[in-house]
Amino acid sequence: MNDKPKKTVASAHQPTPAQNIGRVFSDLLSGTLGRLPTMLVVIVSVALVATVATGVAMRFTIKPPPPTLSALERLLPLRISAPADIPAFDPRALPGIWVSPKGELPMTLSINEKGLFEWIIQSKGSNYIRIFIRGSYRAEGAVLILGQRIDMGRPLPQKGEMIEYVPLAMQNINVIVDMQSRQMYWQAPAEELERQIPLFRGLFPADGRPMRWLRYR
Repeated sequence: MNDKPKKTVASAHQPTPAQNIGRVFSDLLSGTLGRLPTMLVVIVSVALVATVATGVAMRFTIKPPPPTLSALERLLPLRISAPADIPAFDPRALPGIWVSPKGELPMTLSINEKGLFEWIIQSKGSNYIRIFIRGSYRAEGAVLILGQRIDMGRPLPQKGEMIEYVPLAMQNINVIVDMQSRQMYWQAPAEELERQIPLFRGLFPADGRPMRWLRYR
């Protein structure tokens, strides 16, 4: 008569880590009672429980390291937040040539897709002097961050043009951007303008209005 081997059915419920720890603790306790002094067993048991509790607490309290900033983010740090009613703009809408409206200080802003810009301002005192700023930019939400780079050289006058280009010093600046089709408005908070030299602050409207740009092409 052939007896069929009995099939063993695996338990559907695997023990949890806490149950495993409890089983080890129970085995340790039962194996040491009667062979070690009761007070020593109690001390060892308390120490084991404290070790397990500390490990669980550290697991839930250790915070992950903060995200690493890129070189561009360190060069152009974000310091401000835009109001909730101003939506984030698409950075792809920035590249092109922008000009100031007629009747205001003549300025031209050229932005390319590689994260570089050139800002040229006509001098109020002479038609033959242009003030310029060249640098890098990045966008985050509704904020545009501009930073000057002195390694980008200076503009060259066109052939036969009697114009001198003079650099203007600028600290990196955060401006809130309101993009409206072919118009762009820059609002610079007071704390951002205070970081700049007076000549640069004078580029922005003195009455607190946003700086307005019109897309030229």
